[in-house]
Amino acid sequence: MLTCMSGFGTLVVESDLMTNLDLTPFVLLTDKPVIIDATGEYITRNNQRVRIDNITSPNGATFNCKGYIFKTKPGSRKAKITYNIWHPSGAVVAVGISPDDIVKKA
Repeated sequence: MLTCMSGFGTLVVESDLMTNLDLTPFVLLTDKPVIIDATGEYITRNNQRVRIDNITSPNGATFNCKGYIFKTKPGSRKAKITYNIWHPSGAVVAVGISPDDIVKKA
């Protein structure tokens, strides 16, 4: 059973589906371990290379790690270079997971 209260009343949801929810991707960013601790090379969830060039304001609540992701297609030697920002935990999005999340140092 899930009960939600707001200024509009109380909503009660009873469902067997609620017991099977996987809320793992919804951990607060500030509760995740720091992966990006310095400028340098990192690897994404889908095994692409990232170069972090700048980390501003070491506040764990912001996406302050700036750099480039080098996306290569299998069998190709050319890379598509895209600028992006990451959270120090390696997350590229605030909610959920993405193939572009940084998971380890290169």
